[in-house]
Amino acid sequence: MARNIARKELKKQSLEQSPFIDQVMLYNNQSQYTVALIVPGKEAIIRWVKDNKFSINNTDGQKAVLKMLDGEINKYKSGGVYAGQFPERWIPSAVAVLGDGFTEQK
Repeated sequence: MARNIARKELKKQSLEQSPFIDQVMLYNNQSQYTVALIVPGKEAIIRWVKDNKFSINNTDGQKAVLKMLDGEINKYKSGGVYAGQFPERWIPSAVAVLGDGFTEQK
């Protein structure tokens, strides 16, 4: 139970704190690694894309956004600015980016 609460805190206090992440669902189930489903913060990403002179409509822009999202997660890994706040295995090692947010229906 304590581990589940701690992972919820990771989700609530860190990953969802990023303006680039609207929602996140973490899954671990006592595994050696954690996976995440991320619903991006579309408005913040659109601003970031424009500020960095990318287009979201081409492969280069889409890859840049994925790299930026990966960088948001990497802040919590060893060597990152928030390293040590949570056990390394609770930090997602695999991520899927979703187009729509989580609802009771989905």
